[in-house]
Amino acid sequence: MKVRCERIFDPPTGQPRTEVASHRSISIGEEYVVLSINVDASDGVTLQLLTQPDVNPSWWSADMFAVTDSRIPSNWRIQLTENGVYVAPAAWQELSYWEGFFEASAVTPEERRAIYSSYQRELALILREAMDG
Repeated sequence: MKVRCERIFDPPTGQPRTEVASHRSISIGEEYVVLSINVDASDGVTLQLLTQPDVNPSWWSADMFAVTDSRIPSNWRIQLTENGVYVAPAAWQELSYWEGFFEASAVTPEERRAIYSSYQRELALILREAMDG
């Protein structure tokens, strides 16, 4: 799934927000591959994107984007959450996965390596399938 940035809000999720002309991490007119989708009663629909090479993924409000390719990655799974729906690779949906990804002190070094390895594997599949179209 791919989206094109049509507007930028600051902050990119949550409320209140203000439309801004630019942001250091994302550009109007650029196309991005969607890594996962979160639908939450309080935050609305947010998209997880890799906006720059070699930078961690980040969350952005879906109303900043237009869908340019609606093909869904084969590794996405639907998870019902307390407040909505999370659509992502199954490994990414595991409890504390993202905490371990972003906070090295939250897991052992072996767990961190496994988390990062699974992230790279799932990301590679998502990017490969997005580019095959």
